[in-house]
Amino acid sequence: MRRAELFTLPNILTYLRIGLIPFIVGLIFINSWESLTLAFVLYGISALTDTFDGIIARKLNQSTEWGAYIDPLADKFLVWAVYGVFCTLPFLHIPWYVVLPLFLRDIFVTWLRGYAKRHGLSFKTSFVAKAKTTFQMIGITLIMGFMWVLKSLARWIYQSPLGYSEVIRRLRLPEWVEYFPLSLTILIVLFTLYTGWDYYQKMSPGGKK
Repeated sequence: MRRAELFTLPNILTYLRIGLIPFIVGLIFINSWESLTLAFVLYGISALTDTFDGIIARKLNQSTEWGAYIDPLADKFLVWAVYGVFCTLPFLHIPWYVVLPLFLRDIFVTWLRGYAKRHGLSFKTSFVAKAKTTFQMIGITLIMGFMWVLKSLARWIYQSPLGYSEVIRRLRLPEWVEYFPLSLTILIVLFTLYTGWDYYQKMSPGGKK
């Protein structure tokens, strides 16, 4: 692969997106109002690079095989890293075994992709798989938003670094609100697993090609 193909503008934007991941994860883990605000800013920049790298690749005719490989991989890295750190924050009530299928599904689909290539089978990214990525990104945004809003309420209304449960209690919100991140994550995991099953069905004998 030529150096010029590695460092096209779309690929550089993808590398930037990957480079932002440790900062986004670290800021979420710090879990202060300031760090969550900055995490949101960096996450927004990451989303913009994801949007514009494809547009630029098409406009400048800079689509490459490497770019087609690394771009979705960057999305996977972000999802794995952020949901991984969510599991380390007890107040989100997201256990590791709920998130584990996200990793296993991607490993399974990667194996399917390699199998298809070795056997000369067609393996195109399906519509539901693209929707899955969008759904995952929206889920991350909503959970980060959940954290930021409660931190903001504690900061500006109660002027105290209250925990999430305490803010919810003081606002007299239903108890289920505290489990919103877990409920949303379960929905995302179920849809993610469905997309893996959809890939398998299309590659199995008699499946849609």
